[in-house]
Amino acid sequence: MSASLKKTTIHSIEEMTMWYFSWILGVLLACAFGIINVMWLEAEEEFDQE
Repeated sequence: MSASLKKTTIHSIEEMTMWYFSWILGVLLACAFGIINVMWLEAEEEFDQE
């Protein structure tokens, strides 16, 4: 019985680790998209002024 409990616990930890990795990756991608968008808007603004 303890072997099945241990297997379930390890499985849950692996799932939790994957969930955190996906969440962090998504947040980093969103931040990168925002930064790139701001840089693009700044570049467009400079071209419009010329």
